[in-house]
Amino acid sequence: MNANKIVETAKSFIGQAEIKGNKGFESKEFESLMLRVGWRTGWAWCSLFGELVLKLAYKENEDVTKELNKLCNASAVKTLQNFRNAGYKVSAKATPGALAIWQSKRRGAKSWTGHVGVVTKVHSTYFETVEGNTGSGGVREGEVVATRKRKYSFNVYNGLELQGFIWPIGDQVAEAEPWPFTTKAKGNKFRKWVNDEYPAIAKEIDLDRTGSNTNDYIRRAYARLKELYTA
Repeated sequence: MNANKIVETAKSFIGQAEIKGNKGFESKEFESLMLRVGWRTGWAWCSLFGELVLKLAYKENEDVTKELNKLCNASAVKTLQNFRNAGYKVSAKATPGALAIWQSKRRGAKSWTGHVGVVTKVHSTYFETVEGNTGSGGVREGEVVATRKRKYSFNVYNGLELQGFIWPIGDQVAEAEPWPFTTKAKGNKFRKWVNDEYPAIAKEIDLDRTGSNTNDYIRRAYARLKELYTA
């Protein structure tokens, strides 16, 4: 399975560390691999580590690796946008082999920075990851590839806010799933349904009863509840 290969690949890099000051990596072999996916001295490298893991896991599938060249980015936030816009599955539900994507927030305002981790195991209240550019306590900026335990932090005021999980892609290029809320009226109908039927989820995601029919809030709610919603 693709998921097993992704998890196995991520775990093989546990303990790889950067030279203090983000001036390179202690292992020149690992540094060479990171350079191949675009890392440069001084760059935050969590997203590029995720890209490296995926490309190595899919190295025998030329079509997928070519697609990853288009989708992956040094920015966690941009990577999420690329996968979502290309129609790949981005869910609020974790699964082994998925890329977990966070976005930084400060006083409720989103930043362009973020963080990436490779999901290795899923539990009801938390999930386990292997992350690059992390450190003690699981902070975003760090110095090593390490294992972490993460909560489903979809709504934070300060810190890393979980945006979703990019599920492992198959051997074929995915086709975009049609977005059901093509008008604001359809979006507001769904928003009302979530708030009425699943108020705890609406509060967790911070989904208002009315608003945009395409923003991240409604997309996270739909990813979580689409199997239960009947328009």
